[in-house]
Amino acid sequence: MNFFNDIFTTTQRYLKSQVQTPYFLVFSIAQPIFWLIIFGQLFEGMFTTGGYSYIQFITPGIVVMNVLYDAGYSGMSVIEDIEHGVFYKILASPTNKLAIVIGNLLASFLSIFIQVTIVIIIALMLGFSFYGNLLDLLIMIVAIGLLAFGVSGCSKALAFFTRKDDPVVIIVNFITMPLIFLSSILLPAESMPNWAGKLILFNPLEYAVRIVRQCCYGAVKDANFGYYLVILLCFAIVGVILSTLGIKRTTD
Repeated sequence: MNFFNDIFTTTQRYLKSQVQTPYFLVFSIAQPIFWLIIFGQLFEGMFTTGGYSYIQFITPGIVVMNVLYDAGYSGMSVIEDIEHGVFYKILASPTNKLAIVIGNLLASFLSIFIQVTIVIIIALMLGFSFYGNLLDLLIMIVAIGLLAFGVSGCSKALAFFTRKDDPVVIIVNFITMPLIFLSSILLPAESMPNWAGKLILFNPLEYAVRIVRQCCYGAVKDANFGYYLVILLCFAIVGVILSTLGIKRTTD
């Protein structure tokens, strides 16, 4: 029971810290909204996307992009705690270390969920339509959550291992754009060259985009839909493991 109490306490603490710094929420969501508005209108009618409008095609991609941006920089909260000595006080308490990791990641997911909701509302105002049912919506939330746990876990692990903000910012900035363009977030996979089409199979964002897009369309799920979810689940587990190893290193 203490384990779940520790998760709840950690999640509550990090959510409060995010509320106290609302500018972070604003800036982390500003760029995906910018891409949604600019690209959604700029490329409308320029691409054939299976009979759907471009805003219909790009919205699931922007949802996944928002997860990448917010979760990618979530390690900065760890750096802030380490620099102010707060994190070492938490570690000195009897709080379970795995509970700290899960609570931290859960707080990141809840923040991302709020941002994704805002993005979808804006997309609806721009002409996007959600054709899925309640089950599709739940599956989409699960996929977003798994991706958030994976990316956020890797970001926080990097923060635990480096204990400095510069490496986190530099590495996240370095990998963000390649991950976006080596996926079908902005363009259909069919329009990519063969080498890019092969590389996207190693990109967890691509599997999240495929799931979210099929759920938004309410379409019949393809034969590999379950496989996509398994890939994201494995990625989330890797994020939790890396973050846990990082927090253990911090105590050494």
